[in-house]
Amino acid sequence: MKHLLSLEKLSGTDLRAILDRVAAFKRNRTTHARPLTGQTWALIFSKSSTRTRVSFEVGIRELGGTVLFLNANDIQLGRGEPIKDTARVLGRMLHGAVIRTFAQQDVEDFAEHAGIPTVNALTDDEHPCQILTDIFTFEEQRGVTITGRVVTFVGDAACNVPLSWIFAAARLGFELRLAAPKAYWPSPAILRRAGAGEAADWTRHAADTVTERMTIGAGTLELIQDVRLAARQADLLYTDVWVSMGKEAESAQRIRDLTGYQINAELVGLAKPGVLVMHCLPAYRGKEIDEATLEAHADTIFTEAENRLHTQKAILDWLVSESAPPLDATPGPGKVTVEMVTVPVPLPVAPSALAPAPAPAPVPAPAIPSAPSPAPAPAPRINLRRPDVMEAVAAQVVAHYRSELVERIRANGGRLSHGGLTIKLAKEFGFCYGVERAIDLAYAARRCFPEPTRIFLLGEIIHNPEVNDQIRNMGIVSVSPKPADDELARLHLGPQDVVIIPAFGTEVVTRRKIEALGCKTVDTTCGDVMSVWKRVRGYSKDGVTSIIHGKAKHEETKATTSQATANGTGHYLVVFDLGETDYVCDYICRGGDRAEFLERFKGACSPGFDPDQHLVAVGVANQTTMLRGETEEVQRRFRSAMERRYGAGEIDRHFRVFDTICGATQERQDALEKLLREPMDLLIVVGGYNSSNTSHLAEMGEKVLPTYFIKNAAMMESSAEIRHWNQHTAHETETKDWLPAGRPVTIGITAGASCPNNLIEDTIKRLFKLQGLDAADVLRS
Repeated sequence: MKHLLSLEKLSGTDLRAILDRVAAFKRNRTTHARPLTGQTWALIFSKSSTRTRVSFEVGIRELGGTVLFLNANDIQLGRGEPIKDTARVLGRMLHGAVIRTFAQQDVEDFAEHAGIPTVNALTDDEHPCQILTDIFTFEEQRGVTITGRVVTFVGDAACNVPLSWIFAAARLGFELRLAAPKAYWPSPAILRRAGAGEAADWTRHAADTVTERMTIGAGTLELIQDVRLAARQADLLYTDVWVSMGKEAESAQRIRDLTGYQINAELVGLAKPGVLVMHCLPAYRGKEIDEATLEAHADTIFTEAENRLHTQKAILDWLVSESAPPLDATPGPGKVTVEMVTVPVPLPVAPSALAPAPAPAPVPAPAIPSAPSPAPAPAPRINLRRPDVMEAVAAQVVAHYRSELVERIRANGGRLSHGGLTIKLAKEFGFCYGVERAIDLAYAARRCFPEPTRIFLLGEIIHNPEVNDQIRNMGIVSVSPKPADDELARLHLGPQDVVIIPAFGTEVVTRRKIEALGCKTVDTTCGDVMSVWKRVRGYSKDGVTSIIHGKAKHEETKATTSQATANGTGHYLVVFDLGETDYVCDYICRGGDRAEFLERFKGACSPGFDPDQHLVAVGVANQTTMLRGETEEVQRRFRSAMERRYGAGEIDRHFRVFDTICGATQERQDALEKLLREPMDLLIVVGGYNSSNTSHLAEMGEKVLPTYFIKNAAMMESSAEIRHWNQHTAHETETKDWLPAGRPVTIGITAGASCPNNLIEDTIKRLFKLQGLDAADVLRS
């Protein structure tokens, strides 16, 4: 189950998943989906509010839900009832809760015990909803992402708003400057949580002031006493009240201390031309911002306030997007679904009682109904994410996949030099959040359902052979990604068995077969993939053909295309590259040979696809691991073709688009692009050969310098020979004399989102060994 408790707890991918929704909600305020229909959400507020209360109340109603406003004094919380007791009660009556209170721990405790999606609408520690709004407003106003920009906050840098800015910078990779007296800087504990090292590792500079600079996750942070220095060349100037709620007793002292930390015309003049000025409101003119500056930037500030509504709706939609069963799934009688999200229900039986019943006689796989049957009673849900389970899982995962060496290199700016060999790591590589979660759930399934309970995995959990071997070593049996009826019959699957759906999902027909057999299912499908499914189902519902940029034979694309045809009427076409895109666009504009078209896209289009009928209205989506630039070009060319064919005034009837690129994929591509601008002799890309996101990294490298795509360190047989994957021939090949000798060598390393850090460490150690260096010396250096 998803919550929004703190930006610290979300990945950059999660933040992008929310931000990507905001524009759609703002653009289509009255015509969007209503995912909260039939749900009742509570607003539990201990602090007064204008923007937060109104935006959430209106937002919940516009998403189809019912709102119940509860002042803390109106319920037993105000009389001393423990949070956990209130949460247990409300969790049985409500579908979600939005909490605005003082202590962060109260929100955390409520979410833990209520078992319903919970939103932190403000605490003394964080204000995540506000910062998501601010980032969207910046990107909307400027037309660029916030990544790589300079954000300067002026005022009390230890209050909730700048603390949320810190975690946002760590996830999204921008430079955050906090301008405040040193007594109002965030605590070292907060900075360490954001990814900063110890204070001794921070860079101090500027003789006439006190400034500390540090790396935090993907971003950087500067703590600056000189407000003018902090404002120089800033893209965004931001402030908040000097006296936050609950700090009124300190009002006089705070005003004395923070006088001079004001946004005014002088400060704006030091920033970049056209700098945005924002304030989360309410504003106290003459204190943190002067009257003239606020009014000069009122349009931005009040647009920022308006955007609270659209952002709250995006947050709520994101929260429920994976909490509900997939729209295509029709549970069979007695089906038990093992949720990949936390629910407040203990395991219904003791582990010792989980042994499977004797295998039944072989039976043919049940027929799959062509139309949904009446919905049965809700299936019981089992909590895999219990704290005791996840604590043990975390220890296992760390033991299997963590690398102290990689962590040390990252802390050193991604660079390691020793004995004439320099290693440069891309800033982002390896496991993404979706992969981590899939692995966690597979490990948790084995703990919650110990042997002799049978656990089956549809194909591979992710595209990495070493990780899949670890999964198999736990007694989890891999079966076909799309098992045929005879294979299901041989397995004697039944309610006593557990089936894991991999991170890239499974086809609708396969899911229905598994559910019809009554198996418990652990669905590890990535949230980004499910977002694509949602978009494709929407296209299908509206009679729009899905154009999917991807590889037709890839498991994720197969799962996505099955969503397009799930209702029996939708259609899809998969295009792999710009050549295929141009062929289709030419057909749209000028027509062509229908038989030739169908032969070219055999296996890449829906049954009964007719290019003369089904290319009249199209919507573009993509396999989430494709290259963003190429997907954007696919979108542009289809839009252009539709404008040529039907006219610009008719484009909305014939063309739709939605950005479904995985944020983690993009982060890794951006990081490699930056690394490739540095001088290097060669690039090593580590990962599974059938990993789409990894193969794209190798493609990027090949355009710039010698690049070797390897699945593990053993492929580097010697300094004179390396075995690596050739994507053009789709075979492993050998290259001689690949490692330069007799001079210093610089090697770049990156990895796909399914590659664990321990394999990166093995690669680094092997490279040093090939140079005649002892790995132990490297670790000590």
